[in-house]
Amino acid sequence: MSLPNRKVLEAQYEADRRLYELVLQEMMQRFRPWFEEAQIHPGMKVRVKSFQSWFEKVLRKIRHGINPEQVQIHDVLGLRIVCPFLEDVRKIEELIHKNFAVLEEEKKGAPQSFKEFGYDSTHFLVAIPTDLVRDLALNEPPLCEIQVRTILQDAWAEVEHELIYKSKFLPFDQPLKRKMAALNANLTLSDIIFQEIREYQRQLNHELEKRRHQFLDSLKGQGTNGSDGDKDDLHPLVENLDQALLEALAAHNRKRYKKAINLYSAILKQKPQGFIQSLVLSHRGMAYFSESLYENALDDFDQAIVCDPHNAKAFFYRGTVRAALDEHETALLDFTQSLTLIPYHFETLVGRAMSLGHLGRWEEALDDCDAALDLVPEDIQALEIRNQLVQRRTPMEKNPAR
Repeated sequence: MSLPNRKVLEAQYEADRRLYELVLQEMMQRFRPWFEEAQIHPGMKVRVKSFQSWFEKVLRKIRHGINPEQVQIHDVLGLRIVCPFLEDVRKIEELIHKNFAVLEEEKKGAPQSFKEFGYDSTHFLVAIPTDLVRDLALNEPPLCEIQVRTILQDAWAEVEHELIYKSKFLPFDQPLKRKMAALNANLTLSDIIFQEIREYQRQLNHELEKRRHQFLDSLKGQGTNGSDGDKDDLHPLVENLDQALLEALAAHNRKRYKKAINLYSAILKQKPQGFIQSLVLSHRGMAYFSESLYENALDDFDQAIVCDPHNAKAFFYRGTVRAALDEHETALLDFTQSLTLIPYHFETLVGRAMSLGHLGRWEEALDDCDAALDLVPEDIQALEIRNQLVQRRTPMEKNPAR
């Protein structure tokens, strides 16, 4: 059986194009809240296959013996999702399985050996959601191909398409094949390294956040001081600064302060960059503070500020130690400098409010407390401090001579 007239096919195809574009736009809109919930931020591209590409594909299938009436082209609708990290690919794959009827899934590049080249990508064939078929009155809804890749996989696919597929170039020459394989391997390795860096940063940020909360809890009297009694290496060997810092923070969070101090000190002996020294000194200062070694803590915060005058947290921590020592005038200077560097910081506003209250500067203290409560309205500590400030201010107003 012969094909219908090409012009007839093209007119019918172009008539359907507008509906197909609406389908893709609606599918993109559905992905966005799913991405927000999964806390990922990929890019999306959509395309309706051109009639010329569709027609050529139909002809190829017919030449391979398929009856024209049975020819099916499954990638008329294409949606490509491109994300930074490998773990994002896995999350998106889960979202697709959860929200669509998946008819086919293919891992491109998976069968290849390390000596071969080709792009990595996950391809899904999914059915158009039934409510969308109904709303757009699609009589014969096509399937949609969804491709999921990392940024590097996408870059490789675009280049490969130009060099291999589009130009009909087949690199039979072995040196060229080796170059292509090496490039592909480097991009694959880069994806793996990016993912490892991200996982390290996530673990580091987790330890830093735990460290911050433990420090704040200790100020509220909710923490416990003192090491856990484990034997700590006085001279730890540091071969990798990143790993050593992570180990130091983990020890710090487990309240193994002596071990943490030793690790921080070993890192500092490596003479890292100034901002890193400032960071490490700040954390060692907090460990000293937890061990009630206040002078050591103040020395570290002093050095941290010398290494990085823009280290707002060092000013905050030094102000906190000075306030704990009832040195509220100098604490006030530190809190103010910290707020100059990072305005509207909740803990610093609370710290300055307390020091202002100790100095009898009630109105300024209440202003800071109110500013802090604007940021975190339900914070119990800030509410209690404000209540205490109001109670302490009232007798003074009634008896100004005192």
